[in-house]
Amino acid sequence: ADHLEERLAEAQRAARDGNGAAVTAALEAYRTTASAALANAGDDLARRSLLMAFAALGEGHELTLATRRRMATLLH
Repeated sequence: ADHLEERLAEAQRAARDGNGAAVTAALEAYRTTASAALANAGDDLARRSLLMAFAALGEGHELTLATRRRMATLLH
């Protein structure tokens, strides 16, 4: 998820700079990273859904952080 935020930040910086090619490259990298994360989740619908939600909210979002903490507590 950190990599997804980095790709979006790259796209935003490129857009601010007026660099259309860099925006396209960053968004393509975002798509590739997101696709890989979802592929790693396999057929696990719950895991895929969480990954998509975390990506949409952002890694630093309060709900993402709280959910990750709760999941870590449950798993360990």
